[in-house]
Amino acid sequence: PGFYTGGQSKNHNIHKENKYSVKVDLSWQANKHHLLQVGILGDLINLKNDWHIIRNAYEGTGVQQDDFYFDAVSGKIVFPYYKPTVYGDTTIYADVYSVWPKNFGAYIQDKMEYDELVINYGLRFDQFSPSSVYPSQIRNPGNLLSFPDNPERMSQHLKAKPTYQLSPRIGLAYQLGQSAVLHFGYGHFFQTPPLYALYQNRAFLVGPTSYSTVMGNTELKPQKSVQYEVGLGQELITGMNLEVTVFYKDIYNLLSTKVVTTYNQIAYGMYTNKDYGNIKGLEVKYDFRFENFAAYLNYTLQYATGNADNPTETFTRAGNSMDPISTLIPLAWDQRHTLNLTLSYSLPRFSLTVTGYYNSGVPFTWSPPTQNRLADINLYPNNSIQPSTFDVDLYGYYNLINIKPLQIELTLNIYN
Repeated sequence: PGFYTGGQSKNHNIHKENKYSVKVDLSWQANKHHLLQVGILGDLINLKNDWHIIRNAYEGTGVQQDDFYFDAVSGKIVFPYYKPTVYGDTTIYADVYSVWPKNFGAYIQDKMEYDELVINYGLRFDQFSPSSVYPSQIRNPGNLLSFPDNPERMSQHLKAKPTYQLSPRIGLAYQLGQSAVLHFGYGHFFQTPPLYALYQNRAFLVGPTSYSTVMGNTELKPQKSVQYEVGLGQELITGMNLEVTVFYKDIYNLLSTKVVTTYNQIAYGMYTNKDYGNIKGLEVKYDFRFENFAAYLNYTLQYATGNADNPTETFTRAGNSMDPISTLIPLAWDQRHTLNLTLSYSLPRFSLTVTGYYNSGVPFTWSPPTQNRLADINLYPNNSIQPSTFDVDLYGYYNLINIKPLQIELTLNIYN
């Protein structure tokens, strides 16, 4: 329909991240049954962000910014009330910071080996230090509002405390007879929040209109997942093996965005830990080898659900006057079926491999072509499924000459 005066994209961002890491691991075979392992690791990260958005210096002055005239001398259209301006970090039109967050981890583990049983068990400690501050009064985070008679409504910038987690983990494999293995795994896992969610809008400035500002939060907790897995591998006949594994994962402290209302009734978003998700499924592995022929099959059935598909889901729905999501919905990676099949035939100088991939569709959000505002209130995201996909690739080679040091090989690759 047209163009914006001064360009279509007025954002400019320089984002730099340098990581300095140290890692030390020690292993000690105490005796024939115990292999002890300990280790530490540390990351020092320098994150620099320099974001600006070009603004018109005449904005808010009351002039008609789209007024223009034709200059006959230059032969150009002139906009007299457009002057591109870049503001500093004391405004909502810039976000400039340099921070030094730190990660530290340590673990101890014992691998116990016996004739029919192998057990791995251990404990891991993680610490994350954001090395930054947070506002004590989130209803007036940047002190844009003044309350001389009520100092409790004014913010102080307090140092964010480090977050910690202890993660126990255990895995075992038990031999059942001569041709079957039962395996089990359980563990807690730690994932630091994405850095943008900690430091975005580090000046703590809230825009003049509701639902236009999203602010980082250095008090975010790490994402925690608890995983379970149990499986059985069985040799059916000589050269033919089948393994079936079931798995389940709870994901806590998923990144979300809560809605905060300032003292002058402006709603903005602040990243928080509120969402939850879980993943459950079944994996089947089959392989068969006979003389020059081999076949490998891998199938996964998976269900991935949560109460939000992206961190700003709750905030965006509130800004669009839509109901909050009150149930678990499919997540973006909720791919129900995945099947890979490989067939291979090999001779000393010749080999041919064909691999097929089947992937069922992933969720997407479908909206009716003609919408009513009231109908959108209960329209949940990821309410439909994309079509499935199927691909077949081929790889083959024929060894024409193999006389050392000369080797000539003809290959054929087909990728679909």
